[in-house]
Amino acid sequence: MDYDKFLDVGRYDTRPEAEEQVERVANAAGSAPLRLGEARGYTSKHAAVLLLNCPMQGYEGTISARVYDMDDFASDSSDPKAFADLTAATLRLAARDVYKCAASSSLPTGPPALGRPRAD
Repeated sequence: MDYDKFLDVGRYDTRPEAEEQVERVANAAGSAPLRLGEARGYTSKHAAVLLLNCPMQGYEGTISARVYDMDDFASDSSDPKAFADLTAATLRLAARDVYKCAASSSLPTGPPALGRPRAD
């Protein structure tokens, strides 16, 4: 599990690029869209990702909370909901306590909302 802060650098050039990539994966076979307040992402048998807009010091920024299977191997007992719940808890911690994002108030308690999984 990890979380990080994009300030328009790193893994993606821009926040919209990161959001577009997550949207593509959320709509891919084997994935399901994931929502937690203003945060958007996806879950699958291998991983869950949530992105939250978190501007800091005049820069557009996005927190990306990811929980994933390093081996990219899902056993029969892999549970997308468990990945989603752990990712939501990680995002809440990062947004509220680490980065102190204004948008953290939009993150409700409880489990994230899972969309319908796409067929494999």
